[in-house]
Amino acid sequence: MVFVVALNLRAPLTSVGPLLPRIGASEHLNATMQGPLGSLPILAFAVVSPMVHRAAERLGIERTVLAAMAFLTIGIVIRSTLGTIGL
Repeated sequence: MVFVVALNLRAPLTSVGPLLPRIGASEHLNATMQGPLGSLPILAFAVVSPMVHRAAERLGIERTVLAAMAFLTIGIVIRSTLGTIGL
């Protein structure tokens, strides 16, 4: 199960960096805005990671992973459909 989750996380989280120049050009973002955009996935992990232990204790590992995948899916859909606002 961990392998499947890792496969699903890889593309959405690592695809932002190489595409930043293209995203910036299409969304009219300058370099100042592109920098934080590329680091948001890492910052999100840093903020959420300390809370995962408590969630796993309350919900169990399987439900915690399912909730994480649901939040990831929601985030990907928002980022993909809302244009600049979604970024």
